[in-house]
Amino acid sequence: MIHKIPGGSPRPFGVFLVTVNAAKLKEAVTILTPHNEGTSFLIQGSGQWIAPFGQGGAGHELDEALRKHVLQDGGNQEHFMFSWGKEKYSVSSVTLNRLGTDWIYVSATPLTALTGPLVFISRVIIGFSCFGILLAVVLSWFASRRLYQPVERLVQLLGGRNDSAHLEAGDEFEMIETVWNRVTRESQTLQTRLESQLPQVRQGFLMQLSQGYLYYLSEADLQEQMANLGWEVRDHQFTMIFMQLLGFSSLEGRFSEGDEVLVTFAAANIVQELASGAFEQADSINFQNLTIGLLIGTPASEPPERTRERIHALLQDMTYRLNLLLHLRVAIGLGQPVAQIKEIPAMMEETRQVLRFRDLQEHNQILDLGEWVSESEKSSEYPFHLEKEVLHGIRMGQEEETTAALSRFLHELRMNAGKELWVQQGMLHLLASVLRAIMQMGTSLYSLYEGVNLYDQLCQIKEPEEIEKWFLARVIHPFLRETRRKQDIYLQQAVDRIVTVIHEKYMEELSLESIAEAEHMSSYVLSRMFKQLVGINFIDYLTEIRLAKAKELLRSTDMKLNEVAERVGYQHSYFSRIFKKNVGMTPSKYRDNAKE
Repeated sequence: MIHKIPGGSPRPFGVFLVTVNAAKLKEAVTILTPHNEGTSFLIQGSGQWIAPFGQGGAGHELDEALRKHVLQDGGNQEHFMFSWGKEKYSVSSVTLNRLGTDWIYVSATPLTALTGPLVFISRVIIGFSCFGILLAVVLSWFASRRLYQPVERLVQLLGGRNDSAHLEAGDEFEMIETVWNRVTRESQTLQTRLESQLPQVRQGFLMQLSQGYLYYLSEADLQEQMANLGWEVRDHQFTMIFMQLLGFSSLEGRFSEGDEVLVTFAAANIVQELASGAFEQADSINFQNLTIGLLIGTPASEPPERTRERIHALLQDMTYRLNLLLHLRVAIGLGQPVAQIKEIPAMMEETRQVLRFRDLQEHNQILDLGEWVSESEKSSEYPFHLEKEVLHGIRMGQEEETTAALSRFLHELRMNAGKELWVQQGMLHLLASVLRAIMQMGTSLYSLYEGVNLYDQLCQIKEPEEIEKWFLARVIHPFLRETRRKQDIYLQQAVDRIVTVIHEKYMEELSLESIAEAEHMSSYVLSRMFKQLVGINFIDYLTEIRLAKAKELLRSTDMKLNEVAERVGYQHSYFSRIFKKNVGMTPSKYRDNAKE
């Protein structure tokens, strides 16, 4: 290649000359020779040699024969079989455009080099299988002689008598039944104790939910868990309330320092008792630091005004009781009702923040979120809970969930901010969090984004819609594509291995679950990827292979139908039904037609 200096000038004062190092090219092509057997060479599209290599003598003749074959075909065959002498080769060719011309790279590998390891492995597998069968026979014989010993030991363990009369009369089973009944009663007792601990379990779940630790769960999963804990969630809405106990330091000796946990526990019990009497579904959350949460569930069909009136009446009663019994002042933040459980953590945070607007001169206060938070005050809020959803979707490789979370994030950012500067600053913060998460997953930002300054590009975009499109196209999608590419390579290799197993062991009992377990993946993922890469599902592909072998045996042998069925892995009755279903005739009819 010649590059003039300066480029494009009619009167250059110099040139850069770039040439290909023949020795290096020879070394590179030699390294690419598969299994160090066969041959590899590089020619131009016109047939001229660029890098001719062989094993000497017959090797050069093989290179020439392959070159002629490739040129005659025009380089259209990427993979083909080629016979030379007494050897058969698997040949791969690929056409590359380099330096303005077509280069053809050809690689040939003897089939013996490819099949040799498989033959050795097959022999090893057969040897181990025979050994396993022999071992199973020996162990079965040994187990048959000691069959009764486990029962005898069980009787001794459970305290039964070990005399022959009892054993012959079967009294040991009666004793086992008695012990089993006793264990069942004890299990029921434990179940009763477990149910008594259910309030503590509900408390722990609500604690995690309200603080946002369950953001990775879907709405359906959260509804299922709450339903298991005794909550009615269908067609219900939820209201979050946050309470702060005030005046603890001015109780004048009623409580000592360090009794905050005890005071909070007492207040939480009072709150729970009053809430349970006013609403069918209500659970308090003891944060143990003079703050209490309260989650109330009400039917969605109940008028909002009626629900709000009942809640206000309950909060007034709670304030009075806490003042009277604990001599503590109370500041209460009342959140807006939400229809989805996933919205509870965000509403909890907003309800907690509304207490910043309480009047220090007031004794007790109930602050309604809808009445106290203005748009200007909400504009500075950053949706951290939605940022967690975006990062979770990226880590899990879920494109749809990530796209939806990003859309919700930008929408809430716009609703909170309303100003271009804050939206842009919020997206810059999200970009930093996303890039940090990608780096933590071991991906190089430089190679992924080709050294582009993403922050600079984002700062140039003014419209929120364009920001969302850019974020998806330049930040999220490249990473997800790279993740899928790595996964696809692994899954393609797994499917290739499974197809090989089917062709080799079609006569054995094969199942999707056993093969998935051997490949260390779920049967659902394996089934979906097998159909995507092969074109049909696993069981249909196995059936095709078995029926193809059965047809061959019916045409070329006089084996009985039950023997043919056994040879292809079927029972005789099932073989006839599935053969007729797929071929359209019975096996015997197919054999008669083949003879005719």
